[in-house]
Amino acid sequence: MTALHVLLFVTVIGAVVVLIYPQVAWQLRAWQYRDPEANHPSEAWFAMQRVGAAVLIVVCLVVWAQVWQPAPSPASEDRAEASATEEAEPSPAFSPEEHTLTTTLTIQGRIHGYTATDDGLVVYVDTGHCTMDPSVRATEDTDTVSLLVRIEKRPQACGHEPDTPVERVVKLEEPLGERRVLDSEGSTVRHCQQGC
Repeated sequence: MTALHVLLFVTVIGAVVVLIYPQVAWQLRAWQYRDPEANHPSEAWFAMQRVGAAVLIVVCLVVWAQVWQPAPSPASEDRAEASATEEAEPSPAFSPEEHTLTTTLTIQGRIHGYTATDDGLVVYVDTGHCTMDPSVRATEDTDTVSLLVRIEKRPQACGHEPDTPVERVVKLEEPLGERRVLDSEGSTVRHCQQGC
């Protein structure tokens, strides 16, 4: 038991005594007076001592409940350390790998092609092996539109790859017009007339 627990316990016991017998509080102070009988307090003073003791008991019990923590068992400490280690170090089998796709076919996938719409592009992406949904972003220049296609490779996605290219719509600030569409390495992305 810590010193704080002992102090709270002693305080509660003293407050209970004053709550039941408020005269004890007077007896502890009476020595200060030359004539204690002439300075005997009123009933209101004793009532205030009771109220103060009750408030002190409540405060001590609240503080005690806040600081009371039973000592953890060795087994629970081991479990806590193991769970903290698991949270700090994610399993390498499930950590994603991020890849940037180009028009070249790789095991991670590729940019298959695009079709133009009134306000942007529909980009067709082969997602590759064990990958999640791709994200596509376009950077526009006066004569080119560069596509940045990213995918995340996750082991839990293995076996769920779509059989056909995934379509992603990219809005452009200006209509495509005669601008060339390039991948992140500067290679020309294939234009599909009505879908790839």
